[in-house]
Amino acid sequence: MALLEVKNLVKKFDDKDVLKGINVELSEGQSKVVMGGSGCGKSTMLRCLNLLIQPTSGEIIFKGEDITRPGVDVRKLR
Repeated sequence: MALLEVKNLVKKFDDKDVLKGINVELSEGQSKVVMGGSGCGKSTMLRCLNLLIQPTSGEIIFKGEDITRPGVDVRKLR
């Protein structure tokens, strides 16, 4: 089982698509690099992953639990 799975993550601000269907799978002990030009959505993706901002759609599954579902205790997850 993956430690973190991101499935079709989308984030829109007004009518601007910032993240368009991001998919990532990360197993325990594995590292990934997020890189790209200024304004491409790196910080927005990271803010969505730790729920500082709510994604528009998609799933973030951490240790088998969908943390984007309603009622999740964000402080407990962090």
